Amino acid sequence: METGDININVLTFSYFKDKDGNEFLAKKSLIAESELIDKPRNKTKRGPSVFKKLFAAGKLKVGDEIIYYPDIEQGIDKNEERIHARIVNTSMKCLKRANENELYSLHAMRSKIVNEFGLKNIRTNWAFGSTYEWGLPDGKRINELIDE
Repeated sequence: METGDININVLTFSYFKDKDGNEFLAKKSLIAESELIDKPRNKTKRGPSVFKKLFAAGKLKVGDEIIYYPDIEQGIDKNEERIHARIVNTSMKCLKRANENELYSLHAMRSKIVNEFGLKNIRTNWAFGSTYEWGLPDGKRINELIDE
């Protein structure tokens, strides 16, 4: 089992109203804020994302086109350009659609597409599953690239 440092303190609040009608809120902490040690926060121990690994392995490259496949599964034409995006860099916001200037993360692009087409049974706030939902124009899904 991993252990980690978590600073925990207890705060209590008291409300007062004086005879003139002035209201006061007092805060008291178990450990004075001046005594707390603010440790530098470690970045997550999670490794690089699947997409970063695919970029590093050369399985995805800047310039590649990817398609959001749940649209096709719900009857949208595979050639509909709004479900296509081009990888323009390897940062978080790496996707760009034709005839648009805005850059999108995979999650933001997914949300935009789901909302534009009114797709059913897809939760836009659920970011997991991108490797199964996005794929290449040849029909190969991102998760299949991982296993190659």
